[in-house]
Amino acid sequence: MTVHANKVAWRFTGVPEWLMVNPSSGSTTTSVAFTASENLSADTARTAVFYLESADAGWSFRTMVSVNQQAATSYITPATTSLSFKGGGGSQTINISSNVLWKATPSASWAKAETATDGKTLTISVEENPSDASRTAIVTLSSASGITSSVNITQEPAGVSGSTETLVFEKEGGSKSISITADAAWEVKTSDSWISVTPSSGNAGSQMLSITVLENNSTLERTGYVYVNIGGFSKLQIPVVQKGLFIEAKPSSLTFSADADSKQLEINSNTDWSITSIPEWLTANSLSGKNNQTITLTAQNNSSASSRNGKVKIEKEGLTLSAVVDVLQEGLSLSVDYSSLQFGANTSTQNITINTIGGWLASSSEGWITLSQTSGTGRSTISVTVEENNAETSRNGSVRIVAGELSQTITITQQGKYFNITETDKTFTSKGGTLQISFSTNDSWTASLSDNASWLTLSSTSGSGDAMINLTASDNASMKSRECVLTITPSIGQGAKIKIKQDGRYLTVNTQSLKFDKSGGTSEAVTISTDGTYNVSVTDSWMKIQEISQSSFKVEVAENEGKSRNGRILISMTGLANSETYEKSILVEQEGNDVNGHEYVDLGLSVCWSSCNLGASSNVGFGTYHYWSDALAKASAWGGGWRLPTKDEFQELIDKCSASSVSISGKQVLKLTGPNGNSIYLPLSGINLGSGVEMVGDKGFYWSQTSVSDSHYCLDVRSNYAYVSSMTNDSWLMNVRPVVKIK
Repeated sequence: MTVHANKVAWRFTGVPEWLMVNPSSGSTTTSVAFTASENLSADTARTAVFYLESADAGWSFRTMVSVNQQAATSYITPATTSLSFKGGGGSQTINISSNVLWKATPSASWAKAETATDGKTLTISVEENPSDASRTAIVTLSSASGITSSVNITQEPAGVSGSTETLVFEKEGGSKSISITADAAWEVKTSDSWISVTPSSGNAGSQMLSITVLENNSTLERTGYVYVNIGGFSKLQIPVVQKGLFIEAKPSSLTFSADADSKQLEINSNTDWSITSIPEWLTANSLSGKNNQTITLTAQNNSSASSRNGKVKIEKEGLTLSAVVDVLQEGLSLSVDYSSLQFGANTSTQNITINTIGGWLASSSEGWITLSQTSGTGRSTISVTVEENNAETSRNGSVRIVAGELSQTITITQQGKYFNITETDKTFTSKGGTLQISFSTNDSWTASLSDNASWLTLSSTSGSGDAMINLTASDNASMKSRECVLTITPSIGQGAKIKIKQDGRYLTVNTQSLKFDKSGGTSEAVTISTDGTYNVSVTDSWMKIQEISQSSFKVEVAENEGKSRNGRILISMTGLANSETYEKSILVEQEGNDVNGHEYVDLGLSVCWSSCNLGASSNVGFGTYHYWSDALAKASAWGGGWRLPTKDEFQELIDKCSASSVSISGKQVLKLTGPNGNSIYLPLSGINLGSGVEMVGDKGFYWSQTSVSDSHYCLDVRSNYAYVSSMTNDSWLMNVRPVVKIK
């Protein structure tokens, strides 16, 4: 609202607490704000009446101001909307949040609701639930204005807890106590009249029950139940078992040995009893008794080899109540712990155990078998001794044990003398060392070496029984192996001869030859394997050795500007005994400018040309003159692919080479220089037309292998040029300049 004032002081008076005025005073026209706090009451609205008045003593003014506030929205809110109760009943209190007056109304008579005076808490109580099922109810919270809320309550059925373990009574009856805890009032019922319970009823809480049963005079066991009920419903069942009259015997069967033997028999009973039947060969230390008792049954000696059996019967007089035990006694027995004994060739003794209960006799089948005892009684141990067997073959005998109508035979086997060796011939390396020779024998033995082999030593030269001999060889500094024979001889029978060999030094090389092209270079590694020492040398200065390691080297070869050449790498053993020598060599082959010993010139053409004429010893020599057919054969006879040139190869020579006339050693020749700068020389050696060589110094003629009609092409050579001609005759003799194709 706006307060209008003209230089007059004003103020508000009588403002209630729930209302704030801002500002509450002033002296000019001012806008005033009113703020109300929350109305917590949902039942009624509220009104404030206060005044705006002059604060100036010289001017009196007062007017009333009224402010109305509506009531709050109604609510009733419980802290929880559901409660659970045990079957024994009880109370629970919950908080209630509300801005109205309210009341609580349960939907069931077994539930009650009580409201606190301040209206902030609600206590709900329920009675015991004697039914067999859970039950539910609703407590409704309501106000006069119609606002409602509710709390759902659930209650379990009342129960009884306690042990449900079966109560077992002897036939005489008696009483036993158990503890129960009930949620509500209870009562006890029994299934049979021979069972009674004290007390028979009670209220909620814990209680001891005494359960009593009458004596059972029957031979049958009987079973009944104790029921603890609430509201007519069974909440706890306790099984009750009472034994009848009984007789039991443990074990149900007994076995006795053939000699006098006793066994324990346990009789379990709740009445008096007596043994009414027992075999005549069995006695009991007590023939009657009462309740539980352990008796001793004793069997007489059974002198028969057959077993015997029977039954022991325990009964209660006047009733069909009994227990039966099966009894068995074994017959007389005879056993020994071994059916056979194995002896070595030497004198030795072994023991055997005789198991019987009566007298016994013992005998041997052979004179070389003796016994420490030949008769006795009961369980006994005797010794069996054999004399030494000096034969190579084994021998057999037996020992016989007799007890009454029973007997046992032990087979006796004695080995002969033996000598077994599986070793084969032995080989040492040249460096020597130690090897082992092993053998098995039961005899004495000697060992020796043939030829007084001083390079071998034996760790032992005689002995007895199994052995392992160390055989040691000294170093063999020779390329030759050496041998001897080791002889091992037993005292009886044949021994063994073993060939002993020691290798000499060895030297192997991984290659026998090395090949190089004419440009030379370095080989792959040459590997030497040896157990000695060695030196490496070369036969020619154009080869050098590059050592890589102690066992390998490479060969370096210089460029070859001439014909092919051969040399050798020599590998010589050193340190051999008795001035002995040994050497291996590696052939080194290097290509030159030749094929099969005939030098060629590479002009950079399709073929290489011989450096001289066929039959000539120099590059300007005339050489020999041949008919065409002879020229074909002679050129091919050089081998390695040498042949006569073709017409096209002559033409290539003319077309691709530069020609010039030169004089060498007083001879006029045509010099042809190829694209790569290399040259050949064709002498003007003339031709033999049948009457001798003519035109020497003017012309030269060279056969081609290419034929035309009835003649053959040739190369016609002049002092400064050449051309291919077909004007030839088979009767003419010309020079030959072979060619070869180099791959």
